[in-house]
Amino acid sequence: MQPAERQVDGIWVTGVKTWTALAIALREQVLRVAYTRAVSFGKDDKMEVLYQYLAGDEVRQQVEPIVEAFTAMQQQIADNESRTPQRVREAASVHRRTKLTSQ
Repeated sequence: MQPAERQVDGIWVTGVKTWTALAIALREQVLRVAYTRAVSFGKDDKMEVLYQYLAGDEVRQQVEPIVEAFTAMQQQIADNESRTPQRVREAASVHRRTKLTSQ
């Protein structure tokens, strides 16, 4: 008795009961290979176009204002944080003076 599937000179030979399953499996593999080839077709060209766009003036002109605004906000936060201890000292001083004058 021979197995239902075997290879002869690299060719799959199958019986009547299993030929449809084998055909479906082979079809799926062919579709996957075709999809992979289609996706990778022109990949280098697409990467070059994307690089040119990202390295171009259009993106720079869009990103620069965002970076400038973010940098300004960071500077404002840093300035406020550096002034906070001074404000606390000034408030404490005013509080002490008002306490001394009210006595």
